[in-house]
Amino acid sequence: APAPATSSTPPKKDEQVSEALAAVEQRMQRAVELRDTQSEEECRQVYDELNECWGGVKTLRREADDLKKANQQLKWMKVLKECKAMDEKLPGLISKACEVGKKDVKDKRPKVSAKVLELFKRYDATGTGMWNIKQLNKCLVHCKSEAVTEEVWVEQCTAFGLDPAEGITAEVMEVYMAKNRNIDLDLKMSEMSMEIDAVVRKAIQHKNAGDLAAAKEAMIRKKHLEITRDDYYQRATLPEPEPEPVPIDPRVQSFFERYDRDSTGHWDLKAVNLCAKHCGSDQITEEQYKEQCDALGFDPSVGFPAALICQSYADGTADIERDIQLSNISFEIQKLVSKGVELKNSGDREGALQAVREKKKLEAAKKAILEGASNAEIPAPAPEPSPEPAREPEPEPEPEKPLDPRIKMFFDRYDTSGTGCWDLQETNRCMKHLGTDPIDQESWNMQCEQLGLDPAMGLPESVVCQSYIDGTADIGRDIKLSDISVEIQKLVSKALALKNSDDLEGAIQVVREKKKLEAEKKVILETLPQVREPEPEPEPEPLDPRIQGFFNRYDTNGNGHWDLKEANRCAKHVGGPETDEPTWKAQCQQLGFDPAKGLPASVVCQSYVDGTADIERDIKLSNLAIEVQKLVSKAITLRNNDDLEGAINVVKEKKKLEAERAAILKG
Repeated sequence: APAPATSSTPPKKDEQVSEALAAVEQRMQRAVELRDTQSEEECRQVYDELNECWGGVKTLRREADDLKKANQQLKWMKVLKECKAMDEKLPGLISKACEVGKKDVKDKRPKVSAKVLELFKRYDATGTGMWNIKQLNKCLVHCKSEAVTEEVWVEQCTAFGLDPAEGITAEVMEVYMAKNRNIDLDLKMSEMSMEIDAVVRKAIQHKNAGDLAAAKEAMIRKKHLEITRDDYYQRATLPEPEPEPVPIDPRVQSFFERYDRDSTGHWDLKAVNLCAKHCGSDQITEEQYKEQCDALGFDPSVGFPAALICQSYADGTADIERDIQLSNISFEIQKLVSKGVELKNSGDREGALQAVREKKKLEAAKKAILEGASNAEIPAPAPEPSPEPAREPEPEPEPEKPLDPRIKMFFDRYDTSGTGCWDLQETNRCMKHLGTDPIDQESWNMQCEQLGLDPAMGLPESVVCQSYIDGTADIGRDIKLSDISVEIQKLVSKALALKNSDDLEGAIQVVREKKKLEAEKKVILETLPQVREPEPEPEPEPLDPRIQGFFNRYDTNGNGHWDLKEANRCAKHVGGPETDEPTWKAQCQQLGFDPAKGLPASVVCQSYVDGTADIERDIKLSNLAIEVQKLVSKAITLRNNDDLEGAINVVKEKKKLEAERAAILKG
């Protein structure tokens, strides 16, 4: 094609456009001749010339646009019109010119699959090979998608180099389907929607002909087809269920829980580093920990889940037996360190030296395992020191009472390092949870030195728990405050996770729960109630098997108690009144039971035991109520499977059972 002139004189521009158009017409005729004679090489040459010509015309068009902006619109309107006509001719021209070429543009365009072509022909009512916006939207609506607006239609056509007035081709739909749609689902939805349209047309015909019964039958058929179509679409678009998690080896699970001190199902930075230290691995910095959490998509404040931590043991890249052995030795060493400190502070120098010897022995064994020695022998103990001169034996101290399990549990909750001592950070975390002021570093050092303890090691269990042992502090109250504080922390993490996932409603709900717990904690801190030790519940007498079976039916969590939900489900089945939450809490507290846990069988079934309630009647009512629920589920399943007759029969059975149940309730 002639090169565009740089002069801005309009006549020269007109001549260039006319020459370009003439050249395209000439090459088009030549391309048709070459196509008929199957001259492959010359056809490709024509394609190249056409391509060059197309570029020249586009350049002219851009220059024409520039002149239009310069307020020479009237003179250049003709040029623009000719350029547009040229642009419209070129796609078909190139296609004809390259029809017989092996490396032509046809091979480079997407080949339309049989399925896309079938869908395209269904809506190409005029047979032009083009879809207009009306045809596209009809297809989209049939396939359960939103129709496109005029603006979007113009943008899509322009993006594919097509005229919105003419429409889109099957090739464009092939590209669109490959990127955005499920062609098999669209074909099915289209087929079902067209069948619905046909039924609607038939109903209109019957109505116009005065056959209202046939029209009504057709509309019922339409409704049935719509339900079937929507159900099919819902099932087809349901996300695939997540695979069941592979069960974790009990040894690995136990090993994980050993370091999961907060029982959150995750390891935070402290837990990760403590395990690494015990198993002889490199510890990580806080920055590295955050980077790893971000890379794996976990919240650093929550940590790594058990599935991730245990993966290396599951795939065999780490040795669980070795790590369990190293962990056992490390914990034993920590206990010996604490024991040595206590013995030294109590003046038992000999006992402290013995603890140190045992500690060194274990450290040597751990070192041997880390160095890879098989069947590493524990080194022989160091020779005993020469005996001291005989002296009067001291009276044996009275054996200490075992520590209350609740106190032990409370201490371990904050001993996150597992050393048997609370350091400053662990102590302040406990104090924060109990609503007391934290200790600064200087006061901490002074307090430890007064007790003859190492500030870096911290306070041992015997010191921390003394106030609970001698009764100057209330362990029940502090456990409750601690439980609430830990739960508040979990809710804060949960709210942040929901907010980050854009679930604002869920985050707000969690914040409400958090505020309720904070209010409950505030009441405890203000009133300081004295919690007395609960008396052990007497062993319940064995119940009649029928009564026990009836109780177990509604004890869905198997904890031997009915909570509010379980009690109300039973009441609904036997025709009794349901209980609201405030009444339930008052009843439980009056009887001395935790409302969250509920009432035990001995309380719930008392009316059956003493004969004030009829167990046979309630069992029968319960059986009927459960059977009615099963029939409801069965009817819904049959309806969804298009078995309307079966669903109707099931509904009849359900009504019979309901009538029988109503008769029992009246009698």
